[in-house]
Amino acid sequence: MKEPNDQKRKKIVHDFAMWTALSALPSASPLKSGKQVSDLIEKHGNLTALFHPTRAIDETEFDRWHEKTVFAFCKAEHDLPVGWAAKSVNVYLKTRVYLAGEAERVWCRSFTRLSTTGCNGD
Repeated sequence: MKEPNDQKRKKIVHDFAMWTALSALPSASPLKSGKQVSDLIEKHGNLTALFHPTRAIDETEFDRWHEKTVFAFCKAEHDLPVGWAAKSVNVYLKTRVYLAGEAERVWCRSFTRLSTTGCNGD
């Protein structure tokens, strides 16, 4: 019976992280719906690389993943500036890592650096 509860929790956390990513964007953002954010994260996020149950990634691999993901968001949504794409990725990750306590062993140093410096100076 533990497995279904774990799956429900993962879905709740994922859905809430999607909502926070959308809510963090300014009203001028071309992303206007949760479906748009969800599609970007699901199609271009490769979350398995970050939240793999048995394999942690290092700082270099995280940085590569982050850059690739942000640019994939911008390519998919041509009007989405790089800074806003990075913000949506960062807020999604912060929600999953800090609020939900996921991925404690994964990319902590890189993620801490992202959360303190922001992206593109914002």
